[in-house]
Amino acid sequence: MTFTHPHERNDWIALAMARIVARRLRENPALVEKGRERILASRERGRDFSAYNEWEEIIRKLPVAAIAELLEAQTEEGQRLRSSRPFIGPPFILDEERRAILESAFAE
Repeated sequence: MTFTHPHERNDWIALAMARIVARRLRENPALVEKGRERILASRERGRDFSAYNEWEEIIRKLPVAAIAELLEAQTEEGQRLRSSRPFIGPPFILDEERRAILESAFAE
């Protein structure tokens, strides 16, 4: 992959990972609750980000299909939400999948 700016690479990585997460959420809607649990766990560790308030509201109000669409949206809002998504690591994206995306992003 060739990127003209480091932000393009980061955006591509976030979108590639978000597509996997969106697919997993569609396949197993119960995973959305795990995202909410990650927000709560982060707060218990003293890490409370304003973006998590927004994600908590999204999780509470939107159906899984709409959450998946937000994750994949190639808009400013989608990009912004991907930068703070609570759906990270297993079970949302496996380490092997993450490594493959990073390898693709940094391949010359």
